[in-house]
Amino acid sequence: MGSRRRRVILPLAALSVIALVVTAIMTVPVFSQSATAVRDIEKQTLAPGESTNVTVTITNNVTQPLSLDEDIPAGWNLTRVSDDANFYEPSRNEWVWFFFGAGETKTVIYRLTVPDNATEGNYSIVGRISNASGVIDTVKGESIITVVQDILHISITTDKTEYTTGDIMLANITIANPSKETKHVIFNWWVTVPSKGFYTAPLATVPMTLPPTYNTTFTYPITVGYWGADSFGAVFCVALTNQTTNKIISFDATFWNYNPTTRKKKMSIESIVEKIRRAIR
Repeated sequence: MGSRRRRVILPLAALSVIALVVTAIMTVPVFSQSATAVRDIEKQTLAPGESTNVTVTITNNVTQPLSLDEDIPAGWNLTRVSDDANFYEPSRNEWVWFFFGAGETKTVIYRLTVPDNATEGNYSIVGRISNASGVIDTVKGESIITVVQDILHISITTDKTEYTTGDIMLANITIANPSKETKHVIFNWWVTVPSKGFYTAPLATVPMTLPPTYNTTFTYPITVGYWGADSFGAVFCVALTNQTTNKIISFDATFWNYNPTTRKKKMSIESIVEKIRRAIR
């Protein structure tokens, strides 16, 4: 005899359960994007050698493993500051979380340092967030850092170039910090006399704290005394240097001549420079 196909009749209660399950599946929220990320750059204008903190905030919509990778400008240095990633790959600047819960937010903070030899221009950071299937989205928010050369500036001028005994020389020194952050520097002022074997001696060395947008001109009246029987030319030089490395940040110089009215006696260059130093008010 041929087999008889059995008819399976489900109870009404079972059908109700199936209907509820199907309805529940159909009402699971569907996200157009399973995760997003936004970048914030603390300082977007830097000079060579300076650093800034970068913060990336990731918001996740479904439970999944996730990774963040950040492409930074070539030659720049990245230092991890704060994150809770399970794994970090420095060659790719990639942070990995093996389990990233739905509704969770993660914050990654790292520090970027501009190389000392960087040229002026705009530099970009490009980031991506990915899951097991590939790239989900690019990192939104701030992405540009502008590098400017010689943010700090110093200059020196004199009111004229020829002086004689009894004149008042006006030396004007302008120091500017147009950046948005406080700078700690050393102000250096020295004199060089080329005709005396390029004899050089300091006139002032002063640590300075320059607040943002600082721009001040100092005028120093210098009474030209009897600075010897011989005429000579001299160079006033000024510089701002780094307090830690002593590296010159900005430099300027101005040339002037001394001509005595009388020729009483000769003086050593050391004595002349000491008289100049004492004459600065």
